[in-house]
Amino acid sequence: LEMFQQVLELCRRKSSFYPYCSEAHLWIGHIQLMQSRWSQALKSYQRSLEYARNGQHEQAIANAHNGLAYYYFEQGDLAQATAFWEKALELAEQLRDNRLIAKVNNNLGVVANVQGQWEKALARYGESVPRFERLGDLRGLAETYHNMAMTYADAQRWAEAGVHYEKSYQLAREVGDIRLQATVQLNRAELYLTIGDHRVAEALCHQALRIFQSLEDHLGEAEVYRFLGMIHAQKEDWATAKQHFEQSIRLNRKYKSPLCEAEAHLEYGRMLRKKGNLKSAIKQYQLALDLFSMLKAEHEVEKVRREMSSISS
Repeated sequence: LEMFQQVLELCRRKSSFYPYCSEAHLWIGHIQLMQSRWSQALKSYQRSLEYARNGQHEQAIANAHNGLAYYYFEQGDLAQATAFWEKALELAEQLRDNRLIAKVNNNLGVVANVQGQWEKALARYGESVPRFERLGDLRGLAETYHNMAMTYADAQRWAEAGVHYEKSYQLAREVGDIRLQATVQLNRAELYLTIGDHRVAEALCHQALRIFQSLEDHLGEAEVYRFLGMIHAQKEDWATAKQHFEQSIRLNRKYKSPLCEAEAHLEYGRMLRKKGNLKSAIKQYQLALDLFSMLKAEHEVEKVRREMSSISS
């Protein structure tokens, strides 16, 4: 951050440096976003867009729209995120910026996946992969393969999910992206949980947890605790599962990730239902439903309503 602040001090002295000011604010916003410093990140992204517009620099304007979209996605505002990404994509196509086109399609694929539109998500990823390949962007490829794997897993296409998680993990190792390595290992745990291999699933979770803690990535930690809750719920270790779900919910609420908080409430509700505590289960389902409704995640809303209805009947 200190380095970027020095860059800003130099850039402010001449209007011709506006694009550099925009870029510096963009990177400061990215750092603040990773630190869950939401209000500061929003201000940085807004300043990035302001400098880009004042400098009439189309590339910087496109990049700032992409940054603001990240902010709104992390806040769970899918409509705003989509609007900013679609504008960024429009500008990137006009500029013939293949890297940004690939990034934005990848991000819009994630939005489609959250909304349960799996084929649309895979089509978006399909736009990204060949561009990242031509650019030799291994990190972009790793992120896209990871997102594809998550979509395949959500669609219960487990074999394809496994193949793409492995591709992503190997590329993440090649470029030295330890945060992505941790994320892939965590999500791979779901595959082992599906086949009932609790030992491997739990080992992958703890491997990811150590990395997230070293990075002070609190939302990453929250996701690990959700997965650990699911593992212990499957083993019917109710007390341990309860602790993990409640820790996940606390972290997601503290660091303001409504989507992940909703998913934690949903899994907690499923555990309570399995245990036979239906009254408490309904409470958790309702909390999940409220959050998914706020996020306009229609696929998840319908899923929660079906499960709540089956309890009531």
